[in-house]
This record gives sequence, C-alpha cells and structure tokens, in this order.
Amino acid sequence: MKRVVVVGCGIVGACSAYYLRKAGYDVTMVDRGLFGNACSHGNCGYLSPSHALPLAMPGVVRKTLHTMFRRTAPVHVKLRLDPALWAWLARFAMRCRREPMLESARARRALLQSSVELYHQVVQEENIDCEWEQRGCLFVFKGEAGMEGYAKTDRILGELGFPAKRYDGRA
Repeated sequence: MKRVVVVGCGIVGACSAYYLRKAGYDVTMVDRGLFGNACSHGNCGYLSPSHALPLAMPGVVRKTLHTMFRRTAPVHVKLRLDPALWAWLARFAMRCRREPMLESARARRALLQSSVELYHQVVQEENIDCEWEQRGCLFVFKGEAGMEGYAKTDRILGELGFPAKRYDGRA
C-alpha cells in the first residue's frame, strides 16, 4: 500500500485524507495543533460559492492602502525593503481590475461549487451528523450607506449567478 502524509488537519486536509484513503492509500495526518482547530474551526467549515470574489477587486488598493501598514489592520504588511514583496504588491495591484477579478471569481466559483457538492456527498455517503445546512447568506448593514456601498458587489455576484434579494427597513 502506498503511504501518504497529509500536512494540515483542517477541512481541506481531512477531505484530502478521506479521498486518498478511498483510493487505497495509507494516510497519516499531521498538524501543529488539534484536528480542525485552526482556520476550519474559525469558519466552521463554511463553504459558500457566493464568496467567489477575490480580495483583488477594483478599488481595494485605494481602500486599504492607508491601513495595511498598521499592525492591527485586517491585512497587514510589514514595511521593508524587499524587492520580492514590492514586486508581489505591484502584481496584486495590477490584478485589482474588473476583468482579472471576474476571471478569478469564475475559477473560484467553480472550485467552491464543486467543493459544496463533494461536501454534501461525503456527509450523505458516510451518514455524518454534523449539523450541516444549506441556507444562504444574510448581510445586514447598519444603514442605507452600507447597503448602497454593497450594491456594486451585489450586481457583480448577480452576473456570476448569485442574485440576491434586497430587504429594506421593516422587511
């Protein structure tokens, strides 16, 4: 029997090990922490094809440039003289246009959609009681400005096959 080591015991590692084992491999899984306790724990194994838009979107550089060099920013870059870093940042900035964003989103959507289908298949085939539900997403905004700010993203998601229903006020 062929032997394989899977590094990382999150949802991706667990699924990789599952399919490798089904294919006849002897699988050993290793992780620096507890099984499923890192990223997969933080997002509860959440898969959503509607989250296909990449970080590299039009306007993201302008929106995050003033915060990304702060230590507490969600996207933090340690400022240093590193040609590889600056080359990567330049390539990233060049991808922050509509066509590259849509190209990435289409590829991510296909990957996410097939992942959801496989996830569902494993849960059914193995009769796993994991409280998995397919319900969709609900985005709540504090006010009209937040809702309007999201409208452009919503239109793009509609183009990708994820139309949303808008609820205002009491609705």
